[in-house]
Amino acid sequence: AARNGSSPKTETKRGKAVVVLLLLFVVCAHSALARASGDIFRSTFLANEGQWPELVLYKGRSASANVSFLRNGLSFSVVKPEDEHEHDDGHKPEKDHHAEPDFIVWNMTFANADPAMHVSGVHGRPSVTNYLSGPDPAAWVVHPMEYERVDYVGVYPGIDAQFHMVGLDLEYDYVIHPGGDPAAIRNSYAGIESLAMGANGDLLIRTLYGEQKQRAPVCWQLIEGVRRSVMVDFVLINDSTYGFSVRGAYDRSADLVIDPLFEMVWASYTAALGGSNNINYCFANAMDVQGNVYLTGMVDGSFPVTPGAYSGPGNVQPEIFVAKFSADGTTLL
Repeated sequence: AARNGSSPKTETKRGKAVVVLLLLFVVCAHSALARASGDIFRSTFLANEGQWPELVLYKGRSASANVSFLRNGLSFSVVKPEDEHEHDDGHKPEKDHHAEPDFIVWNMTFANADPAMHVSGVHGRPSVTNYLSGPDPAAWVVHPMEYERVDYVGVYPGIDAQFHMVGLDLEYDYVIHPGGDPAAIRNSYAGIESLAMGANGDLLIRTLYGEQKQRAPVCWQLIEGVRRSVMVDFVLINDSTYGFSVRGAYDRSADLVIDPLFEMVWASYTAALGGSNNINYCFANAMDVQGNVYLTGMVDGSFPVTPGAYSGPGNVQPEIFVAKFSADGTTLL
């Protein structure tokens, strides 16, 4: 209906302009918001309260991989990005289902870990996720807990491993308490092709889909409120196992933190934000009486989500998204 005396034709033009502006907005907002830092994009780890097999304790998702926390390590899965290249006639090439799988899985375990190791979530709250499987409500999992951090306490004598998210990247710290020996740390991979060292001290994990990196580690101690750096390097034990070498003296009466800067960086198929394989489109929009903007469409795994957002197994691309933005367009609600 016309408002303020304007004609329906004018309103139609305005409506079309709004649609165009909103479509431009979602493209720009996705690029900016996905790189923004802040609590709204702090990914969490969802606890298994019966919705998954018992082997899985927690689940999370980084920019390019699904992560399952097991009793003695982690399991990663990555979906193969779709080939967006088309033939000259405009048709996409048919899939060769016998060439390679649509996703891969690989594990990182703590070799020779202490059997008494304990796994727990830290800074938890009820999620807004529900798993309603089957007709019996007693079997449904409603609002399972989500946590900002997952700790493996006592991986080795006097050594803990703490996993958290920084932006859209999964990172972890080894905390070596007094009496712990950094040389005891052994991380072993299964399901990869090989491990190698990069020129900058990075750890290169070679998989079927390309090369993943763990950035060269940093190490420090907090002594009387002052952070003091300690030299540390990756050490290859064999083609599937690595550890750390701490160089130089450090205060053995204080905690020592090793941060491997575990970023999901891919050298071949790039599923990270801004990569050529992104599949992000807005198909519809709406506005409520407060001016909040609602958008829906299809996206790949790189679209930013708020804590507790629902997501499927992660083996389907693209997925559907529904997003609510503030009236000024600056905040993903």
